[in-house]
Amino acid sequence: MALNAEKFIDSFVETGDYIVSMKDAGCLEKNAYKVKLQGRELLDKNRDEVDKKFHARLREGGPKALGIIERLMDTSESDTVRLNAAKEMLDRGGHKVFNEMDTGRTIEELNAQLVALVGKDGAKMLVGAFKSRKIISGPQLTEV
Repeated sequence: MALNAEKFIDSFVETGDYIVSMKDAGCLEKNAYKVKLQGRELLDKNRDEVDKKFHARLREGGPKALGIIERLMDTSESDTVRLNAAKEMLDRGGHKVFNEMDTGRTIEELNAQLVALVGKDGAKMLVGAFKSRKIISGPQLTEV
């Protein structure tokens, strides 16, 4: 019995499980390891179709997910759940929280901030601690 690639794709997009998807596609192999390997091969051969269907599923689920987040934000008794739901709503709406670490500062600017925080000797000690962890290449403290 030949495997039905379309059934495999639909099942894999739904479950994300190689073994379940291979069984749905008509695989008769009993060895789970072999089934998973065959599933990976089938996924690789059909990657574009799987990606297309997966992204379509995400687009279709977006409104439902938004509704769940809105309900959590409005009805949850947990302040933490309401806060996280509100953060998700803001994030999805393009209003990300400002994060000082995401400002794209240069190494020189980061070095200067480190020296300002802990002094030149403290900065050298911290950088030296990274180097002593057997890292092939570690951060370098530049002169400011």
